[in-house]
Amino acid sequence: MPITCFSSAIEIAKAIRNCQISSVEVLQLFLAQYEKHHQQINAICTLDAEGALRAAREADAMLRRGEVRGPLHGVPVSFKDSYATAGIRTVCGFEPLQHHVPAHDSHVVACVKRAGAIVFAKTNVPPLLAAFHTDNTVFGRTNNPWNTDYSPGASSGGSGAALAAGMTPLDYGSDMLGSIRLPSHFCGLTGLKPTQFRISPQGHYPPLPGGFYAGNVLATRGPLARRVEDLLLALRVIAAVDPQDPEAIAMPMESYPEKPFAQYRVAWTDDFGGLPVTTETRTALETTAKALQARGCHVEKTSPAGFDFEKVSGAAAEIFSGTIAQGMDNAARLAWMEAIKSSAGDGAMEAGQWRGLQQDYASWFKAMAVRLELIVQLRSFFAGWDGWLVPASCAPAFRHEEVDQPRLVAGQRVPFLTAVAGHVAPFNLSGSPVVTIPAALSAEGLPICLQLVGRPWQDLPLLRLAERVQEVIGRFPTAPGF
Repeated sequence: MPITCFSSAIEIAKAIRNCQISSVEVLQLFLAQYEKHHQQINAICTLDAEGALRAAREADAMLRRGEVRGPLHGVPVSFKDSYATAGIRTVCGFEPLQHHVPAHDSHVVACVKRAGAIVFAKTNVPPLLAAFHTDNTVFGRTNNPWNTDYSPGASSGGSGAALAAGMTPLDYGSDMLGSIRLPSHFCGLTGLKPTQFRISPQGHYPPLPGGFYAGNVLATRGPLARRVEDLLLALRVIAAVDPQDPEAIAMPMESYPEKPFAQYRVAWTDDFGGLPVTTETRTALETTAKALQARGCHVEKTSPAGFDFEKVSGAAAEIFSGTIAQGMDNAARLAWMEAIKSSAGDGAMEAGQWRGLQQDYASWFKAMAVRLELIVQLRSFFAGWDGWLVPASCAPAFRHEEVDQPRLVAGQRVPFLTAVAGHVAPFNLSGSPVVTIPAALSAEGLPICLQLVGRPWQDLPLLRLAERVQEVIGRFPTAPGF
C-alpha cells in the first residue's frame, strides 16, 4: 500500500526503514498538504521546513550506512506549541513570547528526537493554554477540518486539526482538563492522556521560561494520532524517567501482549449525574458496548458506587483555575472572574472555577480531599473492570461563535464549561489513563469519540483494550476534502 499523508506513523516508519520511501519524500508529502490547506485550517503556527529537510536528508544518509536511530527514524512529527523546541520558536499563543526561541528541548521533544523523529512543525494553542477554543492574537484562529465553522477544541486544538487535515502523522499534546481528549473528540482522532506523573513536564509551558513550578496534579503530556497503535509506539518513546522531574515515578514500560476479547471486562455508562448527552452519543456508546459483547467481552452498564459527578467535576475545575491563577497577576485573575460572571455559567464546574480563582486555601484543600476520595473510589471500581467506556463530551464540536455560551443538549441548557469538559474533568482529578476512540459521526457530519478509562499505571493494557474497541468500531473516515 503506498504511503500517503493519512498513513499511520507506524506504516510510515516501516516504509522508511524498508527503503520503500525516503524520509525526504515523506516530509514533502506533509509539506505539500500544509501548503494546500494551511490558509483554510491554520493548525500549524510555526513550520521549520528547512531544518526538517536537513534532518530528513541525514536520516536517509544514515539508512544508506545501515544505521537506524530508533522506532521513529525519519518520521516527521509535530508538537503542540507549548513544548520547548531548541532553535524553533515556542510561543504558547502568548504575545510576549512571539519571538521566543528556546535553547534546549523539553523532555518529551528530546525523547522523540532520540527515537529518530524529525521535528518539523509546532501546532496552534490558545493563550497559555487557558481556554477551550484555539485562538490567539499572535497566530489567529484554528478551524476544524470536518467543518471550518466549528472549533477543533483546545488547548491541543492545533494538534487535532493538523492530524485531521493530514498535515502530520503524529503530534504530542498535553491535557490538564481534556486538552488532548477534547480535540481528539472534536476532530475524530485517538488520543492518550497517560497516567498522572508518567511523563515529565520539563520544558513544557506554562510555567513560562524562568517561572516557578509548583506542581500540577491535573496535567499530563501525551500523543494524538489517527490510530491506537500509533499511541502505543508514541507512549513508549516518551516514557523514560527524567532525573530532573521532582514528581517522577519510575514505573516500567513493559511489553503487554494482546488478549482475546473474552478475557476483557468492560463497564460503560452514559450517565454522569444527569449531565445530558446527545442521542447520537448515547447510540454510539450502546452500539460499541453491544459489539464488544458480541465478540465475547463481559460488558455491563454500570458506574462506581456513589460517584458524585457534581462534587468531582467542581473540584477538578477549582484545582484547574487555582493552578492557572498561580501565574496570574491580580488584574488578570479578576478579569477571568468577570468573564465567568458574564457567561451566565451556573454549573458545577463554573462554580468550582470561581472558587479556584478566589484562592481560598481552605476550599483548595477540600477540593484536594475530593481528589483523594475519587482515587480510592476508582481503585475499588477497577478491581472488577479492565476499562470503562464513557462519553467524551455532551456533544460534538461547537461553532466558533458558541464559545463560552451555554449549549442546548438533548433539550437541556448546559453551561459551556460543564457541557464541554464535564465528562473529561473527573479523570484529570483522578490521574487515570484515558484513551479517546472515534466511534461515529453526527447528523451534521461531526465526529463523536468515546473515552476508555483505565487503572493508574496500566497505560499499556488500556491501549491494548483500546485496540480491541477500535477493531469492533472499524476504520474511521477522514475529514471530507482532505
